[in-house]
Amino acid sequence: MKLDSKTAKLLGINNTELRILSCIEKTALTISQLSIASKIPRTSLYYILPSLTERYLVIKTKDANKIYWKKNSDEQIKFNIQNALDKISNQNESNFTSVISQSSEITFYHGAKNMEQIFEEIASTPVNARWFGIQPGPSIMDLIPKVSIEIITKFNKTVKNKRHIVEGIVHENYLDKMKDILGIKDYKNLLQSFGGRSSDYAKLPADYMKNISSEIYLFNGKIAIANWKDEFAIIIKNPDMFALLMEMFKSTKYLLERYDQNEKIAKKLIDLG
Repeated sequence: MKLDSKTAKLLGINNTELRILSCIEKTALTISQLSIASKIPRTSLYYILPSLTERYLVIKTKDANKIYWKKNSDEQIKFNIQNALDKISNQNESNFTSVISQSSEITFYHGAKNMEQIFEEIASTPVNARWFGIQPGPSIMDLIPKVSIEIITKFNKTVKNKRHIVEGIVHENYLDKMKDILGIKDYKNLLQSFGGRSSDYAKLPADYMKNISSEIYLFNGKIAIANWKDEFAIIIKNPDMFALLMEMFKSTKYLLERYDQNEKIAKKLIDLG
């Protein structure tokens, strides 16, 4: 890794350290050998080398009772620098967005509270918009305890008020299992918020994706992938990736059996009284 003086300065590497790293770029040297190669006094090297080691720029090895010093690999140095930059970022921030190009970016979310912004993003799509989702049963079972019923019902009401058309691929029996987690009152409120949405659903076979705790949404040219179990999510904006996953969604849905979720919800609400 050849560093110019400006880049080295940004990384906190002074000219003396830069000279040392250059000497041990490819070959491990003892302090005596390094002193000769770099023309830096051994007494100075005794102070400088431990500092470079603590910053993961240099590694120290021992062979035949001799201590050798060598520059760390470029890959490891880059990884350490990136890892340090990630730790510098404010842990209280709700997300971190990396802009790849004018048409592509990716946003990372961590923590269930921050992941709720995915619902806000979907809900912000225009009136009469159509969006798509694949939500296996285990995923929604992980979602329900971590997102308040108020957030979910508010989202569903916004979807209905904006007349969004929802195309979904889900496990049909997840509606029954939610009752085991929610109380009757919250369960009923949730069903009411779901009911009446303009939707076109297909159901996953019971044994398919039965251990998948992630879900995916396609909306407004964006891809949202969320794992509620690990409380981690990403939103990707990339036209080609969106087109690819949209075609995969359509192909999958075409092969599956359709079902009327609104009818099922209406029957359950009648049963609940």
